Amino acid sequence: MTTSAGVTLLMQHPLSPEEEDAFQRFCARSVDLTAEDTKRGREIRDAVIRLIEAQIGPRGLLIIRDEGFGAGSFGRKTQCQPLDDVDIYIVLNSGTVVMKQGVVTWYLEGNTPGPLETDLSLREEGWISAHQVLARFVTQLQSIVRLSSAADEIGPSDKGKSAFLRFGDLNVDVTPVMYAKNVRSEYGSDRYFMPQGHNMVWWKATNPKEDQRRLTELNQKHNGLVLPAVRMMKWWNTNRNQGRLKGIHLEVMVEHAFEQWRVPNLAQAVHACLFSLRDQVRAGCSDPTGLGPALDTNLDYKDRSDSFLALCIGLHAADDAVLRLLQGDTAGAIAAWRRIFPL
Repeated sequence: MTTSAGVTLLMQHPLSPEEEDAFQRFCARSVDLTAEDTKRGREIRDAVIRLIEAQIGPRGLLIIRDEGFGAGSFGRKTQCQPLDDVDIYIVLNSGTVVMKQGVVTWYLEGNTPGPLETDLSLREEGWISAHQVLARFVTQLQSIVRLSSAADEIGPSDKGKSAFLRFGDLNVDVTPVMYAKNVRSEYGSDRYFMPQGHNMVWWKATNPKEDQRRLTELNQKHNGLVLPAVRMMKWWNTNRNQGRLKGIHLEVMVEHAFEQWRVPNLAQAVHACLFSLRDQVRAGCSDPTGLGPALDTNLDYKDRSDSFLALCIGLHAADDAVLRLLQGDTAGAIAAWRRIFPL
């Protein structure tokens, strides 16, 4: 439903230092993580990785040292306030185990024989069970973390895909994965196999490093505007759309908006996102890594429709702001934006 009038307004969005300053102050106050929060998140993330990699191998499941990494929105720098969640991947040493997807056999990283090959209690119906491996991982994590008094609470996550550690108001999800390097371009990117969840034996392919690489490159191409625009739209989703859209779905739609438009500042970037997402949210959104199902698979009709309406409301305010700027009414433009963001 891209209209010529809407395109005209977006293209005519004037450069307004006052409008941009209002956006920047709002981001600093209410959207972006503080330097202290970022420092705390990184310190806890790195400390957890070091603790696990130093202890868990000798105690049971073997891991590949120095391969653990941060993922999720905090890893991609798209986390907005408050800092309440950090994601970590811990790479298991898979020995000579292979993973089959259709007709393709993936040879997993790790050359030290270990429990994934030899421990039959980790198998169900002849398969290496993601559920059993995760349960073993959680048990070992509980043992080493309790010995070090490092966390307030430890256990399996509700969806059965990872373990969690609680540090006050910060949740750290730790996911054991098996890693496969891609050796043929037609098979796409490298992949990390993580538990599918819900006590199932199956593993699913993902690649958070590919998501981060793609987003970082796009952000650099657009002079650092993509990441703050993602965080602004996440604030909008939480506060104006009742969190109906999944984070990674929202991020990829913002990426598509920047592939369509070239804008010079954050106010215009948000305007472009509202314009583009209004149309995108009613269509499918495939996983850009090609490894998983469409990112909007679990978005039901009502949430999709309500998100569309919320985007229409936001776009109307953004268009009104442009009209007021064209009339020389900067204060009126900022007042129009305040119908969405408390600038």
